[in-house]
Parts: sequence; structure tokens; C-alpha cells
Amino acid sequence: MITAAEIARAIQGCWRLARLDPSGMDFFDKTVDGFWRSFWVAALVAPAYMLLGWFDGGAAAVEAGTARHYTVEGIAYVISWVAYPLAMFYLARLMDREQDFIGYAVAYNWSHIFQVAVFLPVWAMAPDDPTAPSGWSLIMTAATVIVLIYVGYIAKTALRITAMMASGVVALDIALSLLIGGIRDALLLSG
Repeated sequence: MITAAEIARAIQGCWRLARLDPSGMDFFDKTVDGFWRSFWVAALVAPAYMLLGWFDGGAAAVEAGTARHYTVEGIAYVISWVAYPLAMFYLARLMDREQDFIGYAVAYNWSHIFQVAVFLPVWAMAPDDPTAPSGWSLIMTAATVIVLIYVGYIAKTALRITAMMASGVVALDIALSLLIGGIRDALLLSG
């Protein structure tokens, strides 16, 4: 279990990394125990992710029904928390950065707090009618770019790789998210 002190330190590390300060990595417990404890972040941010999934799911969520929606959303959530770190373990090995994997995974897991803090208010501002003119899509695009730069910076800093390689790491993250999201949506709409 993670402690309040560890949460506070990790949030400070996330904030420093968001400001493109590499010393943010010093605030994370980059041990094997710290790696496993960082997965508790999934439980901390799960309510926000479920809410984001509801915002994002829209018609699919209504059509599938609440119980089915949250069941499928929950399974997709767990898979995403396992699939990406597993893929990154092997990619870090291929990049000869295996020794940096644990630190990267810890920072990446904790980064979900920052990601939720960026996306939740933006999704809360979403118009009820998606065809209505608004600046929401521009704000959503800006939020997405901010998060992608953030996770790219974490990869670049923690794995000690080039910006181009970090872009590839971000592309892998996006590809897995799209794959898992596509399967989730298909399951929601197939019932």
C-alpha cells in the first residue's frame, strides 16, 4: 500500500516533470517495491477514469446500459494498466534501457494523476450537443498535446533517450490505447 507521504512526494515529482524539470524523477521511489506500489495509482485515479470513460463513451454507454458499460470499462482499464508496462519492459530491453525501466514505469504510473487533472475539467466542459459550435474541441486538442508532451518528456528523461525515441514510446502508448479503446467500444456496441 502507498502512504500519504509517498503520494505527496510523487505528486511533487509529477508537477516538476510537468514543468520540464528532470529533478522530478528524484521524487519517485524507483525501487522494485516502489514499482509495484506505483500500480496503486490505478486505484486512486479509477473513479476519475470511469467518469472520463462515461463522458467519452456517450451513446455507447447509454446503449450498453450502466452495468455492462462499467464492467467493460473496468476490464479495459485493468488491461491498459498491464499491457503498456509489459510492452515497455520489452521495448526498454530492445533499446538497451532495461536498467531505467523501473524508474520510467514508476514515473509513468504516477503521471496518470497529472493526466486526470488535465482531462477531467476539459471533459466536464464538453457541450451536450457535440455538433454545437464551441471552443471545446480546441481546448481538448490543447489538453491532449500537453499530456503527450508530458508523457514524452517522462520517457525521454527516465529512459535517457532522444526526443525521437521518446516520440516512438508515446506512439506505442497511443497505439495500445486506441487498440484497447476500440475493443472496448466494440464490446459495448455488440450487446
